[in-house]
Amino acid sequence: MSVQLQTKSLVGLLQQAIDEQLYYLPEKQIQIVLELPVPDVLVKTDAGRFLQIMSNLLSNAKKFSPANSEIKIETEILAGFAKVSIADQGPGIADSFIPLLFSQFRQQDDSISREYGGTGLGLSICKQLTELMGGDIGYQKSEDGGATFWFTTVLAVFKNEG
Repeated sequence: MSVQLQTKSLVGLLQQAIDEQLYYLPEKQIQIVLELPVPDVLVKTDAGRFLQIMSNLLSNAKKFSPANSEIKIETEILAGFAKVSIADQGPGIADSFIPLLFSQFRQQDDSISREYGGTGLGLSICKQLTELMGGDIGYQKSEDGGATFWFTTVLAVFKNEG
């Protein structure tokens, strides 16, 4: 896999990622809410790969969320990085499966009759891409159920106001 780093608007990338999800599982009527407590920043990333990571994390969140629920995207600035978190209201991840989350061909429900499709490669690819671009990716258990996946991307600069 290769990446070509460019300076891009974080908010612009997040909005594009949300827009691309409008046609995925529309019957579930899941709202995606973008919460931006920080001003827009410029990040050093490969826009196509960033959107690939967001697409995987958002489509997983929609797939596992109940109908008429909400997915929250939050951002925060860390030392040299922008952190993006995607929180859903689905069933969450079993504690025993957390160490395997980013392994290839692994799914929490790997039975033949599992309810959700997929190859078990998405999170592994997200991890590889995030690391190629100088960031990190992880999972944190939500206090009220659901799953929260996060990743970091290298911070370039704050955009000039005005």
